[in-house]
Amino acid sequence: MPIGFTNAELHGVPAVEIELVSEVLNEADYDQQVTFGDLTNAAIVRNFKAARLKDRAIGVRGLARVIGIQPSTLRRRIDQLVEAGWLERVDDGSVQYSQQSFDFGAPASRAMMHRFAVALQKAGWVDFRPPSN
Repeated sequence: MPIGFTNAELHGVPAVEIELVSEVLNEADYDQQVTFGDLTNAAIVRNFKAARLKDRAIGVRGLARVIGIQPSTLRRRIDQLVEAGWLERVDDGSVQYSQQSFDFGAPASRAMMHRFAVALQKAGWVDFRPPSN
């Protein structure tokens, strides 16, 4: 038996939008678990990707706090992700998002943007298209 929500309970957001976003995010979580082994590794890789794209460094303590794990656990996870090729050590000993990750991640990111666009279209939003290059 479905449980209905009032417009006020959903804060004016159509239920279909909440449902579709949840489905897209669940699919993304599943894809990242398969790719990286679990969502913690996925969060680590995502943060290193964002940092490299912004040309910023990542502090182990700060990232551990954001993800919710101990710094020692984060260091072990980083070592595993370096060994797997998702992250790489550079000459100064720091770690960054690897070219292998860009090779895999760029098309995967584009595919995720398409999934979001399709979900928005199903919810009745305007026609979403990627920008022309």
